[in-house]
Amino acid sequence: MRAALYARVSSEEQVEGYSIDAQRRAFKTLVEGRGWTIHREYVEEGKSARTENINKRPVFKEAIADGLDRRYDILVVHKVDRFSRKLRITLEYFDKLGKAEVGFVSIIEQMDFSTPWGKFTLSMLGGLAELYSDNLSQETKKGWHERRKQGLYCGTLPFGATKNADGI
Repeated sequence: MRAALYARVSSEEQVEGYSIDAQRRAFKTLVEGRGWTIHREYVEEGKSARTENINKRPVFKEAIADGLDRRYDILVVHKVDRFSRKLRITLEYFDKLGKAEVGFVSIIEQMDFSTPWGKFTLSMLGGLAELYSDNLSQETKKGWHERRKQGLYCGTLPFGATKNADGI
């Protein structure tokens, strides 16, 4: 089996963190444990999975295209929400990969998504990923709105500006 990894982090700040390294390490452990070969690691740094326009996610688009061309046999993600945070995208591209006979494995969820229960679970996980993302956006907007009402600065501080101990 030729396995490909799709790894992603949402923000530029996370690129410098440990998330990509952890995703890669878990992928290599899984591949070695199952006796698969590594085809390629598709790593998308600083890209949100909330979009329905996959052109905004060029590495994701390339990983899908390579799967549809049967360049690998199984696509591995660390968690389903690394694949997408939009249920429609999750289901659409999972279906396309399935029709191309490309398997799909999530390391954390440890599910076989080719079974009826696996497909049901995938739809639930995809829905939860979208719910989490939408709710986080709503809560963030609420926090920024409240900061504005309190007269606090919202956004990146201009060059040379500093905050005092009260955050003002």
